[in-house]
Amino acid sequence: MRTWAAALDRTRRRECLIASVVATGAVIALLVAAIPSVASGYSATIRRTEGGIPHISAPNYGGIGYGYGYAFAQDNICVMADDYITVDAERSKFFGPNGSYEQRGNGVTANNLNSDFFFQQIIDSHVIDELLAKEPPLGPAQEVRELVAGYVAGYNRYLSDVGGTNGVPDSSCRGEPWVRPITAADAYRRFYQLTELASADVVINGIAEAAPPVGPFQAPLEPQAIAQGLSTRLPIKGAGSNAVAVGAAGTADKHHGLLHGNPHFTMGVPERFDQADITISV
Repeated sequence: MRTWAAALDRTRRRECLIASVVATGAVIALLVAAIPSVASGYSATIRRTEGGIPHISAPNYGGIGYGYGYAFAQDNICVMADDYITVDAERSKFFGPNGSYEQRGNGVTANNLNSDFFFQQIIDSHVIDELLAKEPPLGPAQEVRELVAGYVAGYNRYLSDVGGTNGVPDSSCRGEPWVRPITAADAYRRFYQLTELASADVVINGIAEAAPPVGPFQAPLEPQAIAQGLSTRLPIKGAGSNAVAVGAAGTADKHHGLLHGNPHFTMGVPERFDQADITISV
């Protein structure tokens, strides 16, 4: 379980960057001066640059999570609400059992019903609960717990401020019942999903559709043959770390260049990198 602790620690650092982005229209220099929360006790200040990048300051980790959750929901509410439905094993309920979704980070298209089976067995196993019950380094550090609690409060505060799903500015999910407040359990399930992006998430369909072999017994393959077979069958050819830079002449407005990091994480998926500046001001 050491890999879980390491991944969760990395997630703490990456959660300020990792995300999907849905365009929200015009950008203003100062979007939110302050978002205090009497109910939760969190407070944060969010300022945005002309390019839309949020600069978040707060007195502690909980406040940082709160401010980031608010700004993150402003930019990404639709695609992340969709992903929380995924990790809650409810895709069939809202999108139908025969539908599917593409995991751009690993190149796999998962059937909704198979996905629900996969994530429900994770929920039923209580593996995440057991990890959360452990002390660091096997479990999350206190700072991670504070960040997550603040993030959930900030995400939900934004959804409340716009009047719930019917007030979401993005028409791609406005009014949809699957756009709803989240819990800390949702956030940790998302973390767990990320740790398995290039492992179990790759074989969601295979796990859900697994069946006993039919026909005569076959001797187990040698390790070398297994490795060779996996290298040719696992659909992770699209994964890799890279970047594409385009000069002003190649962009739509002809005035600004564009740098797209990790372009195998495309614009409309939860794994796309999302920039934010964070400062804890004591």
